[in-house]
Amino acid sequence: FDFRVHHVLEDNRYVKSAVELEGFVNFLVNLLDFEESEIQDEAAKSMSLIAGFLSHKGVLIGAGVIAPLIRVLESGSELGKEFAARCLMKVTENSDNVWSVSAHGGVPALLKICTSDNSSESELIAQSCGVLKNLVLVEEIKKFVVEEGAIVELVELASSKDDIVQIGSLDLLQTIAYRDSSIRETIIKEGGLRALVRILDPKSSVSTKTREVAFRGITSICSSSENLISILINYSFMDHILYFLRYGDISVQELALKAAFWLCGTSEEAKKLMGDAGFMTVLVKFLDSKSIEIREIAAEILSIFVVSKNHLERRLKTLQVLAIITVINCNFGAGKLFN
Repeated sequence: FDFRVHHVLEDNRYVKSAVELEGFVNFLVNLLDFEESEIQDEAAKSMSLIAGFLSHKGVLIGAGVIAPLIRVLESGSELGKEFAARCLMKVTENSDNVWSVSAHGGVPALLKICTSDNSSESELIAQSCGVLKNLVLVEEIKKFVVEEGAIVELVELASSKDDIVQIGSLDLLQTIAYRDSSIRETIIKEGGLRALVRILDPKSSVSTKTREVAFRGITSICSSSENLISILINYSFMDHILYFLRYGDISVQELALKAAFWLCGTSEEAKKLMGDAGFMTVLVKFLDSKSIEIREIAAEILSIFVVSKNHLERRLKTLQVLAIITVINCNFGAGKLFN
């Protein structure tokens, strides 16, 4: 029979009435175990739509939606799995219901989808990474995920040619590594840092969004470690930044400026190498940018260079640096520069 409940639920005006209809949600939950895949898919999509409303999540949980959603993840159609993962991501926001998902075998099912040799569609992999990102906020679940070898698989996914898979895996990696030095070391050992820098390579055909996520991952993993920043430099991280500052479009240039600010403010070695590579000359042009934020970031970076004695002695002979000092003093107040 024709089952198109989700068409009604896509209209926000009818969701509340449908959920309040006696037995309706339980009916949908039962359909998740229906043998016909089309019916199962429609039920999963309907659940995902209902889960989008904060006030209705409790109704779904009360109706026992978690277990059948995980069964769909394990044996449903590709489309059904995608809707099931999307629903699970919504009901596990803010670490809600994570133990219920874990108790019903959700973690192994999600990890299986995220393996690099899995033939799952990109959207399903990204959604599954999103669910796991919610789950690993619980320390015990994070430990299990790491012990199951997820780091290796996620590093592989980070090298995917699909943007949404890259973003999903990078976000999950960053969440797993948060405030955990041993996991950060594992990520580096498995080639994660190199994979992140490779995404920033100008030759990589990835979106600006993916580059942003990769950069966040780099700063999170490296933190303020001089040793790791030296490794970054050996991976040509600094060269990639300089390239984007010179030739990138405005959105990538803003990202490159933030990367340059982080790099020169974190490592003395990096600051010296950046000065030698000609970053100051390139940064001057951003002082005339139409974007206030870009002007401010460029001025901040230049101020870091100028207050360095070696760079000051080297650059004070040029009119450009005199112009820099004037701009910085105007923006940040005379006297602040050399305090």
